[in-house]
Amino acid sequence: MLIFGMLGIGIIVASGWTEGEASVMTIGLLSGFFYAGVVLCLRTLRALPSHWLTFWNHAVSALVLVPAIVGWRRRASGSS
Repeated sequence: MLIFGMLGIGIIVASGWTEGEASVMTIGLLSGFFYAGVVLCLRTLRALPSHWLTFWNHAVSALVLVPAIVGWRRRASGSS
């Protein structure tokens, strides 16, 4: 099963890896990698209450995204 997954990733990367799409492909691959990490971590924490896990998922996501949002707002307003 893992071999088929890796083969599929290889086909996607090989067919879409051009200069203009390299950053998009990288973002997509990283997204899949981190999603797999979240799923594996949640699987090890399945004994904990679901409302507690939901709270921490949202809290950590918000903390991770705050710097990106602040950076985008600065760029949009023209300051550096």
